[in-house]
Amino acid sequence: MLSPVGPSPSITGPSPPPRALVHPNSNTILEFTPSEVHFHDCGVKDQNQSKLASLVVRNKTDKVVKINITNPRTAQFTLASRQDPWLLSPGLSVSLKVKCLVKNMKFEKKEKGGVDSYHDQILVKTDSIVSAVKLHAYPPRPKLACPRLVPFKNLMRNTEAKTTFIVKNTGSKQGSFKFQLDDRSRVTLSPDLGEIKPKGEAIITASVIKPST
Repeated sequence: MLSPVGPSPSITGPSPPPRALVHPNSNTILEFTPSEVHFHDCGVKDQNQSKLASLVVRNKTDKVVKINITNPRTAQFTLASRQDPWLLSPGLSVSLKVKCLVKNMKFEKKEKGGVDSYHDQILVKTDSIVSAVKLHAYPPRPKLACPRLVPFKNLMRNTEAKTTFIVKNTGSKQGSFKFQLDDRSRVTLSPDLGEIKPKGEAIITASVIKPST
């Protein structure tokens, strides 16, 4: 039996130019909706579940564009859609399903050396551009909100005026609040600290005395 002798043939010629890495919002070829994918409330109750989110990639040029998609690198995220190259006609889009594998997540406070959130990315490549779509997963968290301005009407000297405002917790975990005042001799808040259950609220009474001078 004869076997080839000598070095294997090589392909010569110029190398393709490197792809530019650009933020999804700065991509001149593709449009991403959303530009980042967020998974919220990945808590203990979901440990045997996974969460799905859609990522829509649209060709915003007047030419057919070929895209390749790289799967996330960590065990917490994956693509539920097929990853073969896609040929997108002008103006058309493809909807990708991103899966968050909650069962592979364990949240602990950073102060204890744990992980309080997970992050990864999907690379979407054309012939000239690469965009990294960031992926994020968070445990249940409180989300407190209160007005930035509390107006008082008809203030009179040396007379106490009162009004109320609401602190809301739109998150999925109980949260605590505590107000710090610069001048407690003229302004008081009641209560000035407390706990608010998920989707709950607290009514705060604000009192102020206008000085005589």
